Amino acid sequence: MFFGRNTGGGSGYAGPRALPGHGPHHYSFSLYALGRPSGLVPGAALSAVRRTLWSHAIARGRLVGVFEQAAH
Repeated sequence: MFFGRNTGGGSGYAGPRALPGHGPHHYSFSLYALGRPSGLVPGAALSAVRRTLWSHAIARGRLVGVFEQAAH
């Protein structure tokens, strides 16, 4: 499994972080099947990830999840 750089500057996914009482938050996940190894290194820049996915993807899927944390 490969994780590119996230919006927090790290690598990976830490779970939903909806603020209490702020309503539902949408989380979008993309999965790509590549026809060969990507050659990307952990923490690769988004531009490199996009370039690799667009040029080597043989299938893709998307999942959108919704999470809401009640106000305390």
